[in-house]
This record gives sequence, structure tokens and C-alpha cells, in this order.
Amino acid sequence: MIFMSISSIPLTACLLLTSFYLLHYDSLIYFQLPILSFYSLELNMTLIVDWMSSLFAMTVCIVSSSIFSYSFSYIPKNEHHRFSLITLLFISSMILLIFSNNVFFIILGWDGLGITSYILVIYYQNHSSNDSGTITILSNRVGDIAIILSMGILFSHGIWELQSSNIFPLIVLFLLTMAAMTKSAQFPFSAWLPAAMAAPTPISALVHSSTLVTAGVFLMIRTMESSPPPIIFTIMIISAITFLFSGMSANWEQDMKKIIALSTLSQIAMMMFTISVKTMKVAFFHLITHAMFKSTLFLCAGVIIHSSTYQDLRSFGTLNFSPPILMTSMGITSMALMGLPFLSGYFSKDAIMEYFFSGMLSPFLISTIIFSIGLTAAYSCRMLYFFSPHHTKTKSDNNHHMDVHMALSITFMTPLSVFLGSFIMWAIIPHQIMMLPLPMKTLTILLVSLGMISGFTLAYKSKTYFTIGFPSVTLWFLKKITGFLPMNFLPLGWESWLTDSLWMETSGPQGAFSATKHISKMPDKTIKMILLSLLLFISSPLLFLHL
Repeated sequence: MIFMSISSIPLTACLLLTSFYLLHYDSLIYFQLPILSFYSLELNMTLIVDWMSSLFAMTVCIVSSSIFSYSFSYIPKNEHHRFSLITLLFISSMILLIFSNNVFFIILGWDGLGITSYILVIYYQNHSSNDSGTITILSNRVGDIAIILSMGILFSHGIWELQSSNIFPLIVLFLLTMAAMTKSAQFPFSAWLPAAMAAPTPISALVHSSTLVTAGVFLMIRTMESSPPPIIFTIMIISAITFLFSGMSANWEQDMKKIIALSTLSQIAMMMFTISVKTMKVAFFHLITHAMFKSTLFLCAGVIIHSSTYQDLRSFGTLNFSPPILMTSMGITSMALMGLPFLSGYFSKDAIMEYFFSGMLSPFLISTIIFSIGLTAAYSCRMLYFFSPHHTKTKSDNNHHMDVHMALSITFMTPLSVFLGSFIMWAIIPHQIMMLPLPMKTLTILLVSLGMISGFTLAYKSKTYFTIGFPSVTLWFLKKITGFLPMNFLPLGWESWLTDSLWMETSGPQGAFSATKHISKMPDKTIKMILLSLLLFISSPLLFLHL
């Protein structure tokens, strides 16, 4: 694992230089390799290297190298080889998806992500992880089917390249949007994201920061540059609903990892909403900054879970004896998640809000997004409160210790949560000047404050809002619905399979074999009687003719 972390450093530097070179000269590198040519059908393997794909691949490499170093201490030594192999397959599928410009090869990376993520979610192989893995793979299979259907329609039109998305049929854009919604856990496919927390914490840091959930966002960035209004309106409404519901659920949730997962869900919804107003660069900007501070936040949470063996916030006591780097990194990444100046999350969220105000959007939708940002600040402050040394209990927790591998990973990722946002902003959005009128500024502050106050009141100790607590924790009954459909349709599928199997078995080769085997077990006397009867039946006409 240490070798993988070190070997990714020159690759990361190369991708960073390539990204800024291509951005500066506004160019791209296009690779085309012929695979199949049959009459009018030509299938080529096409790879596109532009500044977006290079920067995204660099982010995946940085996060992956930190996680490999972190896992050297987190994962038992006898499982290092298995864990490294599965994680490498997962990262390779993501890299293939990033650089592919062909729908046929995108499905390879897309399906590879689904299969390897299922293996990683069920890594502990207990009842809880098996249930979570089933929900994860069934939800993602819906998106896989949508991708395959869109590939078949594009095949009939002779279109393979994503660069030709402006001439895609409407049904193809709708199917690609559905696939992106399932992979990015947007409403109503949100139940699998908190359930995937059954995986080890390093995997959660990788899956919920820069790989699996961002695959749908990256696909939308590639294909929705000139999408029709019905698709845009659908993405806008679904992402706004997801943003609001995930923020409310995170304020009610008590499991630390699930709170961070729900915060990922809300940030992915913000990226989707940004895509719906056709500001692809800003959405990609927030995707990169979010990957950095969210992966660091997961790594800090993993140290606490690894030492205390529980995840419920209400069970945490004092952290007075925690390493200073742990509390410092936890505070910096939480503030970056809230968008406080002048951290990475501030620059990307500020750019998003400026584009929202400059566009002709519905005031209700803008108010919903700003209110949800207040909810994000509320659950981030609540999580920091339970981690702070001032939250004392009668019995303090165990001392949270970090060895050198965990400390190096967190120390390396924390500065990126501070400086990367400004660095990227000056590179891709150098001119960003916007003047807002005083009423709009005042309304923004009031809505954020209202969201924070509402978030603080949404807690188990608040009897006023207790009636919405259970629907909120269950993601507005999505967990029950997601489990209800497979459990009720599985018996029907089993009966159908059993009927087909019985019919095929009894009337096919297996039936003939069974009949022959049954006949072969008949007693010898019975066989002799049958042969004698057959002989008499054949010889009786001959005797009749002779007479």
C-alpha cells in the first residue's frame, strides 16, 4: 500500500501540469483506436484528455494515495493484499470512465464501479453489510440498464461519441439523466448512499468523495451542455428536493458516518442543481473541492471510530486527549463544508451562489437552496460540538491515537482543503465580480440563519418536531420503499424461475435422461416380459401368413 501511495505522486504531478497546460491553451488530446469495422458499423475506442478529465483524474489519484497510506494502519495486515486489489479495480474503473469518450466503453467503467463497490460494501461479510450491498447494487443496476438502453438507441443512430451529445435523441438524454441520478443517489434513489456506510471507513472516504457518487455528476457535465428544457427542469426539481431532504435528515441523524454521507448527498444535489442552470465549470469546481475536504473529514472520523469502536454521536465523551492534528483537521474540513471564508468550500459555494443570483431562476428554488445551506451549517456545528473538549460526560472516551500512516494522510489532505479552492478559482474563473443589491444580501443572511435555527431545533431532544423525526431519519420512507419493492417482487421472480425450470427440466434433455434412468432400473423379469411380448407381436403376422 505504501508503494502505491508513493508511486502515484509523479502521476499526480503529470496530470496537474497536463490539466493547466490544456486549460491555458484551450485544447484537448484525442485518442482513437479502431476496434471493429463491419460494413457501415465502425466501433472505435476513443479517449479524450482535456483539462477537466486530467484534473478529475488527479483528484482521484490524490485521494486514493492518501487512502492507501491510511489503510496500511486501518486494515489488518493479513487483508492488505485483498483490499488493495479490490480498491485498485475500483479506481481503474473510475479512471476508464473519466477518460472514455465512447458510450460503449463508458459502460465498462460504469459497470465496473457498480460491481467493485458492491464487493467493497460487503467487505466485512456480516448481515448488515450484506443488506447494504444488496440495496447498493440493485439501485445502481437501474442506472446500468438505462445506460445499456441508451447505448442501443445510439447504436441504431450510428452515434457513439459523447461529444455529439447535442444531437442525442431526447429519450437518450432522459435515460442518461436517470443513470446519473441513480449513481449520484438523487431522489428517489437516495437510500443506498447511507446504507453504503457499512463499508470500511477508507472505502467510504473514497466512494463518497471523488469516485462513485461523482460519476453521475461527471456524466452530466459531459452530456448536458445543450440539453433540452424538459431534462433541465427535471434535474433542477429533483436536485432541489434531494438537497432539502438530505439536510433535514442529517440534522436528525445520530450516526456520525451517516451524517457525513448525508452531507455528501446534499453537496452532490447542489452540483446537480448547478448543472441544471448550465454552469458546468462551477459544478466541476465544487466537485473537486468537495472531494478534498470530504475525504479528509471521513479519514478523521475513521480515527475516532477505529479507537472508540462506535459511531453514535451521543456516545462520545471528551476528546481532550486526542492528537491536535485530529481536532484541527476535523474543524477545518467541517468549516470548509459550511463554506466559511476563506477555505476551499467557500470559493466554490460562493461562485455557485453568484451564478444562481445572476440567472433567471425561481425565487422559491433559490430560497430552498439557501435554506438548505443553513441546514448544512447546523449539522456541521452539531457534529463539532459533540467532538469538542467542552462536551464532557461522566466517563471520558478512550484516547484516540494515530500512528504515522494515519497522521501523514490527514496532514497531507488538510492543507488542500484550505488552499486548493483559491488556486483553482484563479485558474478557471479568473474574473468573478458581482454586485448584489442590499435587499438580496439581507435576504440571503436571513434565509441562512433560518436554516441554521431550523437545523438546531431538528433534534431528538426537540419534542416540537418529533413527529417528523422518523420520516426524516428513514430518508422520507425511501429506505422502506427501496426494501419493499425487491422483497415483494422476489417471490414472484422465484416462482417464475421455478416454473420455467420445471417445464424445461421435465420436457428437455433432463426429462429424457430421467425417463431412461427410470427404465434402466426396472427388474430383469419385467424387461424379459417386454421383450417376449415384443417378439410375439412381431412373429404373429408371420405365423398367420404361413397358415
